[in-house]
Amino acid sequence: MPPGTESVIVQRVSMLKEEASFFRGTYDQPARTHSPCKNIKTVVRDATNLALPIVFAWGGSDFQMPPDTGMTGNYNERTIYVVEKSLEKLQEQLETGQGVEDVDERFDVGGVRVYKGTIGEKSIWGLMHNSAGEPWFVAIPDAHTMVSAETRADIEHILKALKEHKASLPPQWREIATGHDLDSPVVILRQYSLPAKERPLAMGLFLPPPDAGTTHVALTLPEVTSALLKLSLRAKVVEKAVAWYQRRVLPVGLYAWDLELSPTGATATLNPNPEGVDFRYISFSWVQLFGPCTMF
Repeated sequence: MPPGTESVIVQRVSMLKEEASFFRGTYDQPARTHSPCKNIKTVVRDATNLALPIVFAWGGSDFQMPPDTGMTGNYNERTIYVVEKSLEKLQEQLETGQGVEDVDERFDVGGVRVYKGTIGEKSIWGLMHNSAGEPWFVAIPDAHTMVSAETRADIEHILKALKEHKASLPPQWREIATGHDLDSPVVILRQYSLPAKERPLAMGLFLPPPDAGTTHVALTLPEVTSALLKLSLRAKVVEKAVAWYQRRVLPVGLYAWDLELSPTGATATLNPNPEGVDFRYISFSWVQLFGPCTMF
């Protein structure tokens, strides 16, 4: 992911859809926005999901509180999708502009065509309402890969990394990722920005308390046949940070925490209680960890 990315979630959908997967029901049908809008972001997202993702990575930063009118807060987004079916028809649609609103620029980056749209106020709906007025860049470097971002610098960075096959972990996540298998079916890595001196009380639903000094968190789903999770975090006041995650995100009523504390952080194996944990709740927890105020 490009510099400046605070949080990333990777889901290996082909593994999560396996017959023995606890999460199979979540991924049986392609995700759709169900939006009547035809802006570049909506059209590309629907077409990519219909092409059956194999793996995708979302990167985020600058997370904001949701407005009163919606459930999602805005954030700076980058995505990489690898899909099963060909995206050639989507690329033709972007090239011609047929059925896509707000495509206002086309240019090449390292031999890859990039499409830029500016999402208009009249081209918003539902989950897309926070995108009004924002630019959106899309590229299809090969028939089975789609990348998108809000800035030209970010999409250029992603395309260059893909072309050079660079897969090194960015430095902001190297320490917190220690002990986690980054080829797991689900991987979440987060570096928290410095807490604001004043923030809405409602942010307590999405962010650890400022005086806990939480700096990093990592979560992995080691295998798909159970809901067992592995968690690591770094904080100045470790016990207070752990208590927040146990209360707000991964509650002790649903998980037994096998916890190890150190002066600078904690690691835990989270075993779901014997009565079972609804996979929908778990996926919501992933959203909370990836970034506050966001819903897939």
